[in-house]
Amino acid sequence: RVHGEALAKMKEEQTLQEKLAASKKPEKEWPTKKYESKTEARAAFRELLEELDISASEKWEKAQQQLQTHKAFKLMEILKTGEKKQVWSEYCSQVGKKQKEQQTERRRRAREEMMDSLSKWPMLKASTKYRDFASYFNTAEWYVVFVVCA
Repeated sequence: RVHGEALAKMKEEQTLQEKLAASKKPEKEWPTKKYESKTEARAAFRELLEELDISASEKWEKAQQQLQTHKAFKLMEILKTGEKKQVWSEYCSQVGKKQKEQQTERRRRAREEMMDSLSKWPMLKASTKYRDFASYFNTAEWYVVFVVCA
């Protein structure tokens, strides 16, 4: 139960941080005329995906619904649906890779913090039980990242 609460608290804090970071981004001024080159349209489509902060785990159909409500999407008629889907696929791959790298880095830091905390823990002995470890460290952020989310 304590683990679930700590995990929920951590996810809530992360969501709040993401929303705060997203709210600080200045909104891009989109052109008012249609794109004439596919290169420009592809770059603009990528920017639109980033601006709307569409999740890489989102299905294309759902993402397309969100995109279609934006005024800039209508200016990208030069791109066929398949070309937009290709840009979407590239976006998903890159964002997914970036998220995985961030998770790996987060787990690495958590492991370092755990090892540091254990080395400083005065109750650590060869006979220490896991339940003692868990009850002592269960509120630490690294515990949630490294042990609960494993």
